[in-house]
Amino acid sequence: KVVIEVSGRSMSEPAQDVKLHSYIDDVYKNAPFTEPDFEVRAVVPERTFLEKLFLLHEEYHKSAENVRIARMSRHLYDICQIMDTPIAERALGNKDLYLSVMEHRRVFIGLRGFDYSTLLPQTLNIVPPADILEKWRQDYREMQNSMIYGDSPSYERLIEKLRMLNDKINKLRY
Repeated sequence: KVVIEVSGRSMSEPAQDVKLHSYIDDVYKNAPFTEPDFEVRAVVPERTFLEKLFLLHEEYHKSAENVRIARMSRHLYDICQIMDTPIAERALGNKDLYLSVMEHRRVFIGLRGFDYSTLLPQTLNIVPPADILEKWRQDYREMQNSMIYGDSPSYERLIEKLRMLNDKINKLRY
């Protein structure tokens, strides 16, 4: 089963064809329900990485009582998993993509009272503010138990890595 996220606000490009393979087919190679690999059209991971960065920045600009908590720390984990890969390097090195995703969010997300120019690299902030840090720590514990499989870094390590990435992004000049 493949779950496809669709929204009228979604940016559908850039995209690429991706081959999907079922883990179940690996375990039950000769079972009658196995399926051959297949391709789907998916957005490039560089765009998804940038969207996660921007989502966090936007979220932190809300008043503390309006910041979402449930399942939000997964974005911290995802960013930290991607940040040391070529995906992150390509995303941050692609000024056109960065600005395109930024503009798309301005037009289609359009948070009231939010200054979308703060998504520029020099002012981007992906580190949770002090007033939600502990709430997101608890959410991360829950994510580790229910959504993140295998080994995962401590919350402190996530925050440390986010600070390093944030410093790197803030030095970019577009």
